[in-house]
Amino acid sequence: MKILRKAIIFLIIFLISTEVIFAYAFPARYVYNQRITYDVFKDNVYSIELAVKAIKQTISREKINNYYIFIGDSVGYGTPCPPDKTISSYLNAISKKEGKDIRFFNLALPSTMFGDYYTILLLLQKHGVSIENVILNFSYWEINAKTPTYWFNHYLKELDNDSYNEMVEAGAIKEDSLWKKIKSEIYHFANKNIGIIGNSGFVTNKIKSVSNNLLRESNPTLSVWSSKADLINAMTKPENKWYFSDKKFNLNESSVQIYFINKIIELQKGKNITFILNAVNNQLLKSETAKQGYKDNVNAIEKLFDDKNAKLINYNNKVDYKLFSDHVHLLPDGYSFIAQDLWIKIDKEI
Repeated sequence: MKILRKAIIFLIIFLISTEVIFAYAFPARYVYNQRITYDVFKDNVYSIELAVKAIKQTISREKINNYYIFIGDSVGYGTPCPPDKTISSYLNAISKKEGKDIRFFNLALPSTMFGDYYTILLLLQKHGVSIENVILNFSYWEINAKTPTYWFNHYLKELDNDSYNEMVEAGAIKEDSLWKKIKSEIYHFANKNIGIIGNSGFVTNKIKSVSNNLLRESNPTLSVWSSKADLINAMTKPENKWYFSDKKFNLNESSVQIYFINKIIELQKGKNITFILNAVNNQLLKSETAKQGYKDNVNAIEKLFDDKNAKLINYNNKVDYKLFSDHVHLLPDGYSFIAQDLWIKIDKEI
């Protein structure tokens, strides 16, 4: 019994010590470094909550009053560029250069849908992070996707159970089995309340990063799309054609994406939100984007937001095709171009 008692006491002291370390000594930049650490997030979606907490800590510590939250997909995330070459990081650089007291926090993630965007906004509210100023970028195909969420079913159920149930009833979300729900709840609880579990991915990622630096392993080279011989063939494959389909989009109220666009607009009523339709590489995709059906869909997207009195910036045909790394993602100069254009529009509102 004495050994068991000592083991329990040791475990309690260990857990309390690690909680103190992660709460006060673990650098927030390991969790959020100009954007979410995707290598950690893809294996643990609950790390989004730690990123939100890290942002809140930064806002509180640095007494930041004016800030924008940037949410969106892989373009907003900055694929394939490093954290300091994204739209939000360039906006921060411009703001600093202009002597303006405005910060931009990036919570964009690859593969996200409008249900994910809505859920992230609710999560920010839950943790007391203002959503007064929001920039939301999305891609052409996302607005016609049949899946309302890619990452955050669990958080949607927690934060807006009514919307979750509507999606389940519509067959858009498949409800988990009882056993999977229990495992998910336990995993969520552990990630949220036990620092050594929630932060383990960030610790491992930091160790890996330090090791790579010591071994002088280089980052992948960024290159323009036209230098990629296989890219054109890849975009003509049937599994990729749907990204730029010319079939008429369902943009009526029965669409799960429109459902969550409406929820986002309602949530942001009286606040400032700008939607961004990502540019596409018309040089690479000219056989698809030249089709009348594609053009009609883009026009319909613009009309949709106009009818809802929601601000939309469409970057189609505004970005030089030489600034693309593939069909939709940009090189650093491309993201810099978007940031500079956005800054002009934001600066007028300040």
